[in-house]
Amino acid sequence: MEETEATATHEYQKFMTARKTPVALLKCGLVISKELPVLAATPDGKVIDFGGSQPFGILKVKCPSTKSSVTPLDACDDPKFFCECVGDQC
Repeated sequence: MEETEATATHEYQKFMTARKTPVALLKCGLVISKELPVLAATPDGKVIDFGGSQPFGILKVKCPSTKSSVTPLDACDDPKFFCECVGDQC
């Protein structure tokens, strides 16, 4: 994992802890769909949210240099950049 991706992953974990919804992050390799085994992905990690109704998820981190000087919420405002803010923090 690139240095910027490792930093972003760490910041995500800190953000979730600050929201009082701490998560565990685990390394993973290839993930294959059970429903459509021809589909697969290589996420950056597995997410376990012990307080969530669906506690298991995956993490994919992207750190584009064009957004290095803006916050994630500001990046979501750019119509040319696919990013979506979900939840009560938007």
